Amino acid sequence: MTNILRNPSLDQIKQAVELNMHDFFSIKEKEVEGSSINFIKTENYSLLDGNLPFTIANMVYHTKIPSDMLEEKIEEIISYFESRNHPFFLMTGSITKPENLAEILSSKYNFRQNPMPGMYIELSKIKEVKEIEKLKIVKVTKKEQFDIWNDILIESFSFPKDIMENFFLDFLDHKDVSNYNAFLGYYQEKPAAVSLVCYNSGVAGIYCVGTIEEARGKGIGTVLTHTALVDAKKRGYEIAILQSSEMGYGVYEKMGFKEVCKMLSLSWNPKKEE
Repeated sequence: MTNILRNPSLDQIKQAVELNMHDFFSIKEKEVEGSSINFIKTENYSLLDGNLPFTIANMVYHTKIPSDMLEEKIEEIISYFESRNHPFFLMTGSITKPENLAEILSSKYNFRQNPMPGMYIELSKIKEVKEIEKLKIVKVTKKEQFDIWNDILIESFSFPKDIMENFFLDFLDHKDVSNYNAFLGYYQEKPAAVSLVCYNSGVAGIYCVGTIEEARGKGIGTVLTHTALVDAKKRGYEIAILQSSEMGYGVYEKMGFKEVCKMLSLSWNPKKEE
């Protein structure tokens, strides 16, 4: 467990939103043996190569590139994935350097922008949520539970199972849950929703909140998020953070989350042959 931020300023929270995400991406960094996932860490960026032809499996983060090296390093990153014919995404936020990196990537290198606002909530102020009949939530502690969690996550986000089936199993090590907890929701006795909380950079980061299509519209995702928040509060954390999708923004706002910074996911795809 990292040192918990106590009475943090907004600037500290803003940084923690990005740093917790970096730590989440790096969960498997020291345990790559036998995994298809590769990590490259340089002075200017970190790169996660899921070795898969799907954007979400390949990412660049913790980007701090001096202006006089910008073109060289961007070309270096693009060449890496271009040689594999794999797409990737790069995250930018308040501590990304240069500050106008997103603008440069979009205008000069044809990266596509996807806003992901950084949000936070004070755990002392989390609201109660309405219980849902026939919803049971369990903490994932066994491999067979994690296999189910993985299947529901893939289905919830409509990831191609033939490509992504083993990515999250490799990415998260179910044997070591010291810095995260995963939750699995059963609705009407069938697995239907997931969430995960990552404890790093002094805050609790909420990730992987998803509900399968037939169980949506009932508030199940809200309850799974709330379960993760309660878990963080019990551990003594004061702040929880997340990077919101456009679809989830209103839901998180109703729960009490507030936007604290602008973040962008910038995706790149290799040129298709004519």
